Amino acid sequence: MTVTAQQVKELRERTGLGMMACRQALIEANGEAEAAIELLRKKGALKAAKRAERTAADGSVAIVVNHAATGATMIELCCETDFVARNQEFVAAAEELAGKVMEWDIDGVGNDSAGFDPEGEIAVKLEALMAKMGEKMVFGRFARIRADEGVVGWYLHTNKKIGVIVELAVNADARGREEVATLARDICMQIASLNPMSVRPEDIPADVVEQEKAVYRDHVKDKPEDIQEKIIAGKLNSFFKDCVLLEQPFVKEPKKSVKRHIADVGKQAGGEIGIVRFVRFQVGG
Repeated sequence: MTVTAQQVKELRERTGLGMMACRQALIEANGEAEAAIELLRKKGALKAAKRAERTAADGSVAIVVNHAATGATMIELCCETDFVARNQEFVAAAEELAGKVMEWDIDGVGNDSAGFDPEGEIAVKLEALMAKMGEKMVFGRFARIRADEGVVGWYLHTNKKIGVIVELAVNADARGREEVATLARDICMQIASLNPMSVRPEDIPADVVEQEKAVYRDHVKDKPEDIQEKIIAGKLNSFFKDCVLLEQPFVKEPKKSVKRHIADVGKQAGGEIGIVRFVRFQVGG
């Protein structure tokens, strides 16, 4: 059976499917467009194509931590609706995928799993899940933190829309202390709630700081020159208290900073504690 390019083009326009899929369907249907469409419908191809055009703006975050609390992974699995995001099978699939990331050779954040999943196992799993639940699903961002000389903490909000993992630097004596584990969780909850930009002021990109200063300069341009810099410095300090983790008020004791609270816990645990890094995922954010 000979199928013309025009026939393939027309079927592609009607179905939104790829050239090869349309051509093969026309061959099997002896060139009859309606029969080809029915054939594609029976194969589920049309449903999959329509699903691919939709937006996966909802979803769930999943976190897996190893037994020694020295490594953690976090993933964002996206779907279309909160109804599916709360489905236990979908949640279990997200947790399974987070476990797969634990096996990957990555330390940090990524958003392209192709290089870590050459066999396409994730795509196969999601295709089966999409066929069952009828929604588009996307394996989104993923992160893995390895704390070779410390511990990791984690927090997953009850709605599974926000997740945080953090790496703390601690000495060997303090690593297994309950105070340290509590601190790690408290810091993660702080990050989930207040969404800081960085751990330390110097971690904020210089261009962001300069943009803030430019705004402040515009605000004080009518002030006497001898006090302009003092006002700008004060406003920048307030900016850091809002956006920098260590400078933020500790959510459980707002009268002291996160930095001060960490120092206090370090004294109790018998060793200095530092925050190395954190990763925060929020579905759709």
